[in-house]
Amino acid sequence: STQSTWVTMCLFTDCPGDYAALPVFSIRVGTRRFSLTASQYIERRVTPGWPDLCVCGFSGMQLPASVDAILGDVFMRSYVVVFDYGQRRIGFAPLNRTSCDAM
Repeated sequence: STQSTWVTMCLFTDCPGDYAALPVFSIRVGTRRFSLTASQYIERRVTPGWPDLCVCGFSGMQLPASVDAILGDVFMRSYVVVFDYGQRRIGFAPLNRTSCDAM
């Protein structure tokens, strides 16, 4: 059985100063669990003259019964995603930010 709780609107006009108070989001793909901290799934938008706006990187939508979720840019910014179309498989690995920042 699949258990899911989805929040479709996540907008803060008062951005939290400490993301540690917000929950960690985890998704299981096969036997592996992948987690995102709030600092990975909340985007702070700064517009001069306006209060900061924090937007959640998740959105809800109706999906066909055969699709559980779409892993988009929020997920792919934190994990390396390799598509092997020939073998019809996808691979995931944690992103090593130190190596990426050095490029």
